[in-house]
Amino acid sequence: MIETTACPGVLAEIFALLDKKKVIPFSTATQVGPDGNRLEIETGVLEESTIMALLPALRRMPAVRNAQLRRSVPAPAPTVCAEI
Repeated sequence: MIETTACPGVLAEIFALLDKKKVIPFSTATQVGPDGNRLEIETGVLEESTIMALLPALRRMPAVRNAQLRRSVPAPAPTVCAEI
């Protein structure tokens, strides 16, 4: 989750950084408001080194108020029922 000021162009900067780090977003959700933006980006599993480079780079952006990672647990494989 990334929270930013209402600075024009900040979303483009964030996606440019993701591209530079070779992070491919699977889905995004953005809430844009007069006081700022809230962006959630879902990616595949990231290497620890990528995370350690990405989060500080996001936090150094002047328009970024907060950036944090939320790890999700992969869904379990579906159960297959055998026919009797």
